[in-house]
Amino acid sequence: MSLRARFQPGKNVPAKASAAIVAGTFVKISADKDSDGNYVIAHCVAGDRAFGVTEEDVTSTQISNENAHSVELLANIIRDGAIARVVPAATMSAATLVSSDANGKAVAATSGAYIVGATVEACTSTDAFVEVELFKGGLHA
Repeated sequence: MSLRARFQPGKNVPAKASAAIVAGTFVKISADKDSDGNYVIAHCVAGDRAFGVTEEDVTSTQISNENAHSVELLANIIRDGAIARVVPAATMSAATLVSSDANGKAVAATSGAYIVGATVEACTSTDAFVEVELFKGGLHA
């Protein structure tokens, strides 16, 4: 018997939104896989361990109006080993360890928050994306 990884490191993973999500924000696993075998996600709250960063929006209207099996509820999730464009909640310097804020946006990691990556560029505005190298860094001391 051969057991191969379902997804390779750094490869995007499709997942189903259980609530509205915004592209470029951190998301987490929010429930068991659905009946179609999809991972189920919702946006992270402050300090959560992130599954990855979503590439697409999924709106509350889509969730309300689409069939439960619709591909319109799926979003590609950028995973560890990749550099993702993330919505920042504050300005940050390059090489800042990053965690999620209450809305899934990137902030400098603080004590007790999961480190989900590090900025690879400075972020001088919250009106643009910041590039973040994604990795699991554990809890910030």
